[in-house]
Amino acid sequence: RRMTLHALENNDTLPSSASTTKVNGMASPKYKGYHHITWYVGNAKQAACFYVTRFGFKIIAYQGLETGHRNVSAYVVSNGNAIFVFRAPIRTVDNIDKDAPCDQKHLLAEIHAHLSKHGDAVKDVAFEVDDVRNVYKTATDRGAIRVQDPLTEKDEFGEVTTATIKTFGDTTHTLVDKSGYRGVFMPGYRPVNNIDSIEKFLPPVSFITIDHCVGNQDWNKMREACD
Repeated sequence: RRMTLHALENNDTLPSSASTTKVNGMASPKYKGYHHITWYVGNAKQAACFYVTRFGFKIIAYQGLETGHRNVSAYVVSNGNAIFVFRAPIRTVDNIDKDAPCDQKHLLAEIHAHLSKHGDAVKDVAFEVDDVRNVYKTATDRGAIRVQDPLTEKDEFGEVTTATIKTFGDTTHTLVDKSGYRGVFMPGYRPVNNIDSIEKFLPPVSFITIDHCVGNQDWNKMREACD
């Protein structure tokens, strides 16, 4: 996937991306825009540091050994409303803890398989909506593939509801409702307040948001994907 980021110039402000339409006289769920993009990479910390030093992002959250995740690590970086999650395996599939939960075993195997096929690449494009269950039902009724049914996770900062679907290829789409959440990112992630020591030597780079993503198709496959 190819992404376009809008840079902030002069006194530009972030345009509102929330939209409401009416279906049968009733307001439909609001689409609020991109929430985050998840990448599967070989080295999550290295990928995060690259975006910090080259594009002015800041590391805002972390998931790994210190948060109880012994098989996969993740670094979350942001610049304006653009948020990337870099997720990488800590172990090989053969060396995973025997007592690891099934979902962690599945995730580790999925990341390794994705890296083998695509290299460092986007795995999930997440959208923020105000009614995850309604959007999920509508999408799956229209043919989207179910990946994760609606799930609500909580921590001391509140709760977030997510659900995941797939349309074409290996890339998924997660629907996010965090209207009841006050944390820096999502439950299960530890906030990061440290500032990279090199940042003070770098010029600021300001982004507004992710404008659009492009899903590249194989020869003669574009119409099939659109249908």
